[in-house]
Amino acid sequence: MKQRLWPTGRWRAAGVSPWRRHNSTATYRATQQRRLPGLTPPTRQKCTRPARRDLSFALILLASLTLCGCEEQLETEHGIRASTSRGVSVNGTTVLANLFEQAGHDVHTRRALTSKLGERATTIVWVPDSFAKPSDEVIDWFNNWLADDPDRTLIYIGRDFDAAPLYWDAVIPGAPAGKAAELRRRLNEAKLERVASRGNPDSAECEWFKLDYSGRRRDVQTLSGPWSAGIDPKKTQLELEGRIKPHELDDHEVLLESQDDPLAWRTQSMHGGGQLIVVGNGSFLLNYPLINKEHRKLAAQLVASVDPDGRVAFIESEGDGPPINEDPANKIPSALSMFTVWPINVLLLHLAALGVVLCVCWWPIFGRPKSPPRSDASDFGRHVDALGEMLELTGDHTYATMRVLQYQQSQRGEAAPASASHHTTTPTLTQLPTGQTASGSNPGAPSVAAESGHRGTPPMRGQL
Repeated sequence: MKQRLWPTGRWRAAGVSPWRRHNSTATYRATQQRRLPGLTPPTRQKCTRPARRDLSFALILLASLTLCGCEEQLETEHGIRASTSRGVSVNGTTVLANLFEQAGHDVHTRRALTSKLGERATTIVWVPDSFAKPSDEVIDWFNNWLADDPDRTLIYIGRDFDAAPLYWDAVIPGAPAGKAAELRRRLNEAKLERVASRGNPDSAECEWFKLDYSGRRRDVQTLSGPWSAGIDPKKTQLELEGRIKPHELDDHEVLLESQDDPLAWRTQSMHGGGQLIVVGNGSFLLNYPLINKEHRKLAAQLVASVDPDGRVAFIESEGDGPPINEDPANKIPSALSMFTVWPINVLLLHLAALGVVLCVCWWPIFGRPKSPPRSDASDFGRHVDALGEMLELTGDHTYATMRVLQYQQSQRGEAAPASASHHTTTPTLTQLPTGQTASGSNPGAPSVAAESGHRGTPPMRGQL
């Protein structure tokens, strides 16, 4: 989508100084006359991109919205960059934000006015989802923010527009015959929902402008003003119902108007500093209207009117304005605030993850716990069992018997039993030649005295 949108950098190639660098309308027009005689607005270079690419972009975006809207509920939330529930809204600002990104801006979305926002942003785009005037607190916050830096810009886009009826009206002609009735029903529902959400708002007045809801809704057929250069009004789909008019005594410049109804105008902040750009409604700035090529030209004019190197913040709000959060410096710090300070937060997060891993390794017991049998190292019977197993490994019964008898003779002086010497006399260990055993085949068999390692130990429990 970003590659298909109209490039905005060419407008700055004309050398037009932004409005924010001039302190009055007279100075701005004098500068324009020096650079572009006759107060001619910057002319766009001829586009070399094939027209079929613009058409394909419009068809692709229209098809994506069609697939989203025919099978599911169409997202119509106003003034949001992206919906977390269903998808892109026809009344959202995703495409406009992409235009700013194409121009080299760093774009963010916020839902509250904070000191950090005021320090970082140079351009704020406010698209309120409300027909009421901004509150005095919000106006004061923005006035102070504009007064701090002459390069700052506040863009206010009025609420009195809904793209859903235009969307369904455009989908019906190309829809299958079986779905035409359903789409017409949705078109009627969109019109009724627009009337219900708008209600009968009262005209109001604030420090910035006057809200006039007494006029009738009409389609825009003619355009004038600096932004109208190169725009064919017959190819646009601009609507006008509620009017946002500047105060008569304000020093302002009308950027786009139709039959004396201002569609877009700008003025310097009453407290000095940056500029305020007011757009009557989003009929050429929201997602679905930006399918129109002429609307993208107008949006490019808006993008070219702000600081090209600054950060852009889109403000989403309802009611009389976004909430103003308390300065964090005035709050009582808590232990959890350490997780918001870099680089301590990174270290703490890693330590917390390591602690969780250690707890998983050490704490849980998987399965039913068991108590293994305890072993007593002082039990002499275990020594006797181990020695018996070693003698059994020799496989020589005569040799094993001789060792046991030798042990008994050396410890208690007992004589050999008659059964052991019935057919042969078993020599003692001292009578055997060097390297020869009683069996004559086990020169490496262990000695009983050496293996037992005990003198004066209790007698054996039995004979093998």
